[in-house]
Amino acid sequence: MKYQLHLNRRQKLTGLLYLICVLFAGFLIGFSLRFDRYAVIGNSTGTDWKGYISGSLEINVLSEPENRSSYGTASLHKSVDNLYTANNLVIPDVIRWNDKLYDLVQIDENAFYIDADHSNLLLTGSLTIGNNVHTIGSYAFARCINLNERLIIGSNVTQIAAYAFQGDNFNNSNFTIWKNTNVGTSAFTANDFRQLTFCENIVLGNSVFWLSSSLLEIICDGWSSLPTNWGSDLFILSRANGHVSSINSNLSSAEVCEFLQLHGLGQSWQAA
Repeated sequence: MKYQLHLNRRQKLTGLLYLICVLFAGFLIGFSLRFDRYAVIGNSTGTDWKGYISGSLEINVLSEPENRSSYGTASLHKSVDNLYTANNLVIPDVIRWNDKLYDLVQIDENAFYIDADHSNLLLTGSLTIGNNVHTIGSYAFARCINLNERLIIGSNVTQIAAYAFQGDNFNNSNFTIWKNTNVGTSAFTANDFRQLTFCENIVLGNSVFWLSSSLLEIICDGWSSLPTNWGSDLFILSRANGHVSSINSNLSSAEVCEFLQLHGLGQSWQAA
């Protein structure tokens, strides 16, 4: 009888310990999944974070790899406390996290934006955005006023949301809006591009290049017809004169120049 009672106690204790282990394991799994959703990473876990200096940022895991030989997808989430510091930052095509690889397909809204009253001074120089990115969210890099060199965006981007680069100071000698790209309101307000190339089938929202005082030339490449869905005041308060060219196109430079003037380009601009 004493032996049987002792055995029952041991069984109960074993069962209780087993239950605690199961609950603890479940907690760890749940925490891991939650943490993976917004994974804080730094330079060492990316595949090519050139220009990284200090701080950390968040990666939003959008989809997991199907197997070890495939890639998942992820987005660059809001910078943690806006303390991610970099000079001539290169955002890579692929992110490594927990020994898994993720294509970086999106930069989320407000990623490096602080607020309307404060500029982000911690990103400096140029910015290169990876070739897998297809969406750049609203205010993603707005008011990063020390981004004052070149902006390079991969040709796979299809959406640049409103105010994405508002108030930066990029000074590309030639900046290209790739074909089939939708650009939101005031996306490039107050930048210093000197030449713009517009590829075919792009859509521009209102006031996209407002305050482009350095602009000298616009090139429209590959247009088969004039767009019908562009916004207004695209170049409001921008440079008063310059040249418009049409290349690889069914349209003349004069036709394109007249169209752009109807959408806010200065009346003193001339067809090349």
